[in-house]
Amino acid sequence: MREIAYVNGEFGPLEEARVSVNDRGFTFGDGVYEVLRAFAGRPFLATEHWARLGRSLAELRIEGVDLAALARLVDQALALSELPDALVYIQITRGAAPRRHDWDPETVVPTVVITVRRWQRPSAELREHGVSAICVPELRWGRVDIKSLNLLPNVLAKQLAREQGAFEAIFVTADEIVTEGTSSAILAMREGTLLYHPPGPTTLPSITVQLVLELAASAGIPARPATLRRAELLAADEVLLLNTSAEVVGIVQVDGQTIHDGRVGPATSRLIAAYDRAIASLLQAPGRGPT
Repeated sequence: MREIAYVNGEFGPLEEARVSVNDRGFTFGDGVYEVLRAFAGRPFLATEHWARLGRSLAELRIEGVDLAALARLVDQALALSELPDALVYIQITRGAAPRRHDWDPETVVPTVVITVRRWQRPSAELREHGVSAICVPELRWGRVDIKSLNLLPNVLAKQLAREQGAFEAIFVTADEIVTEGTSSAILAMREGTLLYHPPGPTTLPSITVQLVLELAASAGIPARPATLRRAELLAADEVLLLNTSAEVVGIVQVDGQTIHDGRVGPATSRLIAAYDRAIASLLQAPGRGPT
């Protein structure tokens, strides 16, 4: 078992992967990425991830990427790695070109990178006891609905969370509106209803949220979009963190303030269990990518 990289037509060990110093992803952050999980060598929720990747590419006008072929390459990379549980990153930039802001669509060719890395599911301790978070000012650009490489505000906020002993940093606007975490969606339970940020350019369309809303409906947990302010988040009965790698985790403290009784709440625990069942069942469904 080994970690694998694919770069522009060649597979090899992850540590040997290289891209050009003229690549626009390196010089401008001019690219997009997608991350998905694989269980038993099989991508999870692949169709949804390919759709989001296709949308990101279209929004940045990066052309010439065959998503069906890309899906087959991911399968090949997973097979070569032989890793039973893996995290797959797909990064596509506009390509290598002389360093200037505009580009020549006739000559630039997208750079395609796939990496397959070892990954373990969230620990029992994390699920049972939850995590803490801090709030930080929302400083990102106005199109975070595109999964682009422009993550500097996220990086700095996540580092601040780490330095303060927190698991995640949550972006809050000047109007005190909670948007999302540096690498996660933030949901809240209030009066028996699951609240999630309304879709739009201020948050990434979360595939994990989409799945959890389906699981909540099946479990009889009502849900609706809502614009939450920081004070409302702190007053919630439960706060949930969702993303591809962490899955569903309870946030039990924000900015040093305990959420409700400081324990992972019952709705969060039910959704964690439902997510486990979804992994077991959805992996049996046919289809692994776009056609």
